[in-house]
Amino acid sequence: KDAPKNEACDQCAAGTFMQETGATVCTPCAAGKYNHLTGQSGCVECEAGSSAGSTGSDTCSLCAKGTFMQETGATACTPCAVGTYSDSDGLLACHACLHGSTTMSTASTAVEDCWCMADFFGSLVDGRVSCDACTPTAVRAVGQNTGPADCKCKAGGFGNDGGLCGLRSDAKYKDSVGSAPAAGC
Repeated sequence: KDAPKNEACDQCAAGTFMQETGATVCTPCAAGKYNHLTGQSGCVECEAGSSAGSTGSDTCSLCAKGTFMQETGATACTPCAVGTYSDSDGLLACHACLHGSTTMSTASTAVEDCWCMADFFGSLVDGRVSCDACTPTAVRAVGQNTGPADCKCKAGGFGNDGGLCGLRSDAKYKDSVGSAPAAGC
C-alpha cells in the first residue's frame, strides 16, 4: 500500500513484484525478465529464443526472423551473422548456408538469401542453394541461379567461358576477364 488505510493491500501488477511484507511500492521486473501474473514475489528470466528489452515486462518477445538467442534472460536478440539465416521466430541458433554460399548481410531471414560466393556457381534446388566451384583459372561474381558458363576465364587466361581456362605461355596477353582472344605483344 502506498497510503495508510484500513483496507486490504493491493497486489503487485503483472510485470512487477514484491519480496517483503509492509512495502509501499512494487518493483518492476528487470530487463530480460518478466512476470505475467499479479501478486508475485519475483520475476522469471526470458526463455532462450526470446527477450525483454525493458523493465516491467509482463511477457517476453520471441526473437524475430533474422535473429536468435541461445541464453535465458536476454534483453535483446542477436542478428544472424553473414553466412547464416533464421527463417522463423524464436530460434536458438541460425541456420548455416551450404558450402560455397553465403548471405550478403547480417540478419538474413530465408534460405533464398544464401547466394553462391565469388568463384562458385549454382542455383536454388529443393529450397537450398547448391554451389560448385569454378575451375581454378576462372572467376565469377557473387550471385544465384548461375551455371558453369558464368565462370569466366581470368585475365591472362584463354579458353571458353564455363570450360577449362589455360594460361598463356607465349608472347601474347589478355587483360580482360572472359573468353576474348589473347592479343600479341
